[in-house]
Amino acid sequence: MKPLDVLGVRVEMPTSQPIVLLRERDGGRHVPIWIGAAEATAIAYAQEGIEPPRPLTHDLLVDVIAAVGRELTTVRIDAVLEGVFHATLVLDDGTEISSRTSDGVALALRTGAQIVATDAVLDEVGIESSDEEEDEVSRSVSRTTFVVLIVMLLAVLIGVSFAVTTDASLSVNPVQTVERRIPVERE
Repeated sequence: MKPLDVLGVRVEMPTSQPIVLLRERDGGRHVPIWIGAAEATAIAYAQEGIEPPRPLTHDLLVDVIAAVGRELTTVRIDAVLEGVFHATLVLDDGTEISSRTSDGVALALRTGAQIVATDAVLDEVGIESSDEEEDEVSRSVSRTTFVVLIVMLLAVLIGVSFAVTTDASLSVNPVQTVERRIPVERE
């Protein structure tokens, strides 16, 4: 198992599809996972330290885990099957719960749990990057991306269809183009 860090949520252009980008802690591989707008917002909220006035679904689950006297210790990304990421939530008593990877990441950010992936997952979907590319990816986390995600979530909630365009007023940096197909997590 290799530990991963959450670099952040990006919006892939031109599809406006949110991606959570993970990075191998002691290596140069990145793991992009296409996710839904609600999960992207939950992850971005946790990274920005935003606490909503009422608990969102992931906040509620953290509270439930604590109420039953348990603690989330690890989010383990176990496999990518037919383009779908599969993860396991591991509690402090050894209990394992199947989870979508995006939900696991949102929970890990709220609890401080470690995120790990198997070598097989990293070999299959990990994207090697140079130090220069890694610096560019790290710099691309911006409040603009966060704002775009909030707008996307609001649009989903009110049922509005829209498209995000790239122009001088919207500086969202998409993830580097990859020459091989990357599995997509289906929400």
